[in-house]
Amino acid sequence: MIEIFWALAAYRSGDFSPELVQAFYEMGWFTFLFIGPAFYVWVAAFGLGILMNPPEHQMYPRWVGYYSLASVLCWVMGMLAMFFGEGPSDYSGMLPTWIPLIEFFLWMEILNYYGKKAIDRQEAICAKETGEGMGVYAPGWEDPLVEHEVDKPLPNVNEIDNPQPGLAGSTA
Repeated sequence: MIEIFWALAAYRSGDFSPELVQAFYEMGWFTFLFIGPAFYVWVAAFGLGILMNPPEHQMYPRWVGYYSLASVLCWVMGMLAMFFGEGPSDYSGMLPTWIPLIEFFLWMEILNYYGKKAIDRQEAICAKETGEGMGVYAPGWEDPLVEHEVDKPLPNVNEIDNPQPGLAGSTA
């Protein structure tokens, strides 16, 4: 949705009135800003989930939970842009745009690194509890618990007893 407004602002911008181009650009920008609060709630819940998890079941370090909550506070600065028209708090300034954007990608890298470590730790726990090859894995062809329809031969269309009209081999 955001891209549509920005694309409309850029598409033949010389043919449209400057007010219309500015309106499309600002619609895209405010749509971009107002998506944030739902994401902020999710990240805050994620951070609280890390902090409330008992230490014996901790998959992420506790500081990642605190960092997620601090990240939400940093990202909320992006909502300031709607109240300022110029200066460091307007839509292209450091406070609502660049600091939260840089901090978001830093948060993503931290979560990618510790998320991978959490997955590896969970796989090691599962392998230790259930034996090698069990636990968190994608079932392979040798898995006796999964029936594979691929192994069954396909019926020949000419050998079907009651073919439907229009199919190859039908006598109707």
